[in-house]
Amino acid sequence: MTNINDKRPEDLLKQESLEAYYDLHTNIWHRLVHLNDTIITLEKITEFPFDYFYGPNKMTFWYTLYWNFTYAAVILAHGLVEDRGENAHTLPRFRNRLLQLHWLDPQQKKAYQTRLRQSKLDTALGPIRKKVKELRDKIIAHRLLDDRTGLPSRNVPGVSVTELRRLYDSVENHFEVCCFGSEYVTTSMDYTQRMVGGKPAQTGVEDVLDCVAKVSHFVNEPEADPTLWKALRKHKPKEYLDVMNKFRRKFHLGEA
Repeated sequence: MTNINDKRPEDLLKQESLEAYYDLHTNIWHRLVHLNDTIITLEKITEFPFDYFYGPNKMTFWYTLYWNFTYAAVILAHGLVEDRGENAHTLPRFRNRLLQLHWLDPQQKKAYQTRLRQSKLDTALGPIRKKVKELRDKIIAHRLLDDRTGLPSRNVPGVSVTELRRLYDSVENHFEVCCFGSEYVTTSMDYTQRMVGGKPAQTGVEDVLDCVAKVSHFVNEPEADPTLWKALRKHKPKEYLDVMNKFRRKFHLGEA
């Protein structure tokens, strides 16, 4: 069997097909980066212990931010795998379109077809894909009326950040199988794990969340009224103190 692993597009496709390949590939690639960055932002937001910093009536901005990023992730994921529009450029259509390009060697094309048959989007993610489609169709893009009741559709299942991550990982893995040549980075530089000055670099969203924490009453409670804090500390749960001191250490404050 012909081995096409690590082959460049120029090694597999005729000259007249190279521009089409790169245009189709780049479009999917950039959308994957956008989706991945969106999900990473959601992950950072959901990891932050907001309950220690805000009361429920002070969370409007963060709730809005969370849902706007969730809706963006749903739309991007739907566009990559579920869009049935006549001219929609999806990942499944991308892999099929590549088979219609002009190949240099029929045996290489046959090897590529074999590779595609051995790699498909994870069928176990069907329920998540259904959630994404329903959210996009019934909540985000449209507000449809129920055929039976004539009222707005109810009980449309939500999708969690963890589910969006699982779907993304499957889509990215399949994209890599469909591509020719080297691997592609699907994370923006800001979100790529890297070292700056010998320390792990923070993302922009982490910098913003640090600003929230640094000026908060929660983190600075011991300094706000040291005498009162001595009395209050005895009644604080261990988890409360652990979270507080985690941030205080980060901001070079003494442990409370």
